Amino acid sequence: PGLERACAAAERALALAPSLAQTRAAVGAVAQFADWDPERADRHLLAAIELNPREPSFWSWRSFGHLVRGQGEE
Repeated sequence: PGLERACAAAERALALAPSLAQTRAAVGAVAQFADWDPERADRHLLAAIELNPREPSFWSWRSFGHLVRGQGEE
């Protein structure tokens, strides 16, 4: 139930505030760590980085996804 609630909360946040960096990062994190949807995760995490490039966790989460998929050089 915890992951389901996290997924639902991230989707609600996206519907309410799609231009907020933290919202995009939350959706990206859920896509990456709960849904294992690397393309969706990367899309949302990249959007979060574009909105707030000074937030190190966004970069870390995106880098982790690339490393897990064997794309460490990107």
